[in-house]
Amino acid sequence: PASSSSQFITFRLKTEQGSPLLVSLRGSGTEPKVKYYSEIMCSKDDFVSGKALEHLKSIVDEVIAQCLQPEANKLARPA
Repeated sequence: PASSSSQFITFRLKTEQGSPLLVSLRGSGTEPKVKYYSEIMCSKDDFVSGKALEHLKSIVDEVIAQCLQPEANKLARPA
């Protein structure tokens, strides 16, 4: 978050290989939706091969599933 008053939930995780990973969730200030931001530190090889992006997407999906419970809360992903 930009400041301590920001309404973010930030998860600081590590991959199985020990690479730092961040996923932050926040409500939109102007629309009825939840936004998320994610980042991962990885090797150049993992970046070039797409492994890091694939791993990041799977972690983000899991955070969304566990924290927001889209089905139970009738939340839909944008088209």
